Amino acid sequence: MLSSVKSQVSELTRVARYLGALCRRKLTGELTLANDAQHCQFHFASGSLLYALRETHRVRRWQRMLQRHCPSLNPKDLNSISATADRAWEWYFLQRAVAQEQVTPSQIKAILKDNLEEVLFPLINSSPLTIGWRPTEAFTVSTYLSLSAEDIRQSFRSTYQNYNQLQQMGLSYLFPEMAPVVKSPALQERFATESSLNLVAFLDGQSTIWDLVVTTRQPLAVVNRLLHYLVQQGVVKLETIPDLTAPQFAAAPLEPEAVVEPAYQPLIACIDDSPTIGKVLEEFLSSSGYRLLYIQNPMQGIATLTQDKPDLIFLDLVMPDTNGYNLCQFLRNSIAFKDVPIIIMTSWDGVINRTRAKLVGAKDFLGKPFSQEDVIKMIQKYLPKS
Repeated sequence: MLSSVKSQVSELTRVARYLGALCRRKLTGELTLANDAQHCQFHFASGSLLYALRETHRVRRWQRMLQRHCPSLNPKDLNSISATADRAWEWYFLQRAVAQEQVTPSQIKAILKDNLEEVLFPLINSSPLTIGWRPTEAFTVSTYLSLSAEDIRQSFRSTYQNYNQLQQMGLSYLFPEMAPVVKSPALQERFATESSLNLVAFLDGQSTIWDLVVTTRQPLAVVNRLLHYLVQQGVVKLETIPDLTAPQFAAAPLEPEAVVEPAYQPLIACIDDSPTIGKVLEEFLSSSGYRLLYIQNPMQGIATLTQDKPDLIFLDLVMPDTNGYNLCQFLRNSIAFKDVPIIIMTSWDGVINRTRAKLVGAKDFLGKPFSQEDVIKMIQKYLPKS
C-alpha cells in the first residue's frame, strides 16, 4: 500500500515540476496531460496559468465555481461567448465579466485556484500521464486573470493536504466526482428526519460529492465522513453520473471579442527581503491594474530585472547582503535602468536618508508602513499615463 501511495504522489509531483518549469521559463502555450482515464489541459501565457481544464465533469465544475464565488453571474450568458471546443471558454467568460465589472479580482483568483485544485485532485490516483506541449501566440494577461507560480504551488499543497487528510481518515475511497444516492425512499425518509443527517435530502443521485461540498458549505472531509457512515449503514450507494449539458456557443467565432487584450499593465518591481511586503504590494497593485515583479534576493534578481524590464522599481533600503543605496547606484550605472524611476522604501524616513537617496539616483522616497493610496499615488506621479 505504501509503495502505491508513493507512486501516486510521484505522478502529481512530476506534473508540479512541469508546471513550475513553464512558469520559470515564462512560456505561452498549452500543456496536455493524458492517459486512459484523464485528459487535462493547462493554458499558459508568459509563465502564468490562465485556466486548467479536465474534460470529466467540465461543465459541472464550472457551475460549481460560479455558485461558490460568483452566484450573481448567469451561466447561460456563456451562450453569447464565441469559442471553439478546444478553447478555455470559461476563462474568456471571466475575462468579459471583468471587463464589464461584474466580478472582482479576488473572485477571479478564487475561481482559478479552486478550479485548479479540483482538476489536480484525480491526478493523485492517476496512472502515468503522457505530457505534451503546444506553443501558442503570446498576449498580455492581467495578474488577476491568471495564477502565478506561487499560486500554483499553493494549489498543489492544498490538493495534497486534502487527499492526505481523507486517506488518514480512511475516506479516500469516496471519490468526489461520484454521486451518492439513498438506496430506497423509505431509508431516505428515516434518515432525513434526523437533524444531524440533513445532508440526506440532497442525496438524489443528481449531485456529486464536490457539488455537495458547495451546497452544504462544508469541507470535503466533513461531507465524506458523513457519507462514509451512511455507506457503512447500507443507506447510500455511489454512482457515476454524466456531465451537465455543454453551453451552445455562437456558430462563427468572433475573434475580436474572444481574444480582446486588456490595456497594457505597467510592470512594477519590488526588491525587498520581506515576503510580507511582496504580498501586500501584490494585493495593492493587482487590484489597481498593475503587475508586480517581486524579488526577495537582490543579488540573484538582477538578471530577472534585466529580462523583464519593469516600468518602475520600489527598492528597500535595508537588506541582508546589500543596501538600497548601493543597489540604486548600481542600477543607475546600468544602461537598462538609467531612466527607470526608482523609489526607495524604508521606515527610516529622515532628511539625511532622503538626501543620500537622491544622490545615488533615486527619484523619490516611500515611508513604511504605506497604504494602497500611497503606493498608487507614487506610481502615478512617475508613470502618469498608467
